[in-house]
Amino acid sequence: MKDNKGLWLVIIQYTILPALGLAGLFQPNTLPLFPWTRTVGAVMAWAGFALTMLSCLNLGRNLTVMPKPKEDGTLIQTGLFKFVRHPLYFSILLAVVGWSLWRASWLALLFSVALYVLFDRKASHEEALLREKFPEYEAYAKRVKKLIP
Repeated sequence: MKDNKGLWLVIIQYTILPALGLAGLFQPNTLPLFPWTRTVGAVMAWAGFALTMLSCLNLGRNLTVMPKPKEDGTLIQTGLFKFVRHPLYFSILLAVVGWSLWRASWLALLFSVALYVLFDRKASHEEALLREKFPEYEAYAKRVKKLIP
């Protein structure tokens, strides 16, 4: 089954991410912040990066860029998945908000909000597909938060 909606969500995601990174590089110091906020942002960015790597490890062979689960995939409810249903999305959001604060870029922060909205939609689309594939997903979804633990 072809997942055109999922493909478009991925294309938009991979358009927002580089724009967000570039906004932080080429449009920094435009967000009035407390002096310590940039340090907090740097810690958030590095923590988000580390959690992104851990999320990928937790997913293992189930990892795919597309929201549609792999045919031979399994439902993971351990590791970071005990705390949040979409730890990869959460960790990327933590990293990009941290990047935006670290660089003090209002444009990067705006792209971070756009990415949150996109990840919320992508997660909802993905969850519909997961519910079809895994009957136990409904109980899991009731126990664990969606995007932010």
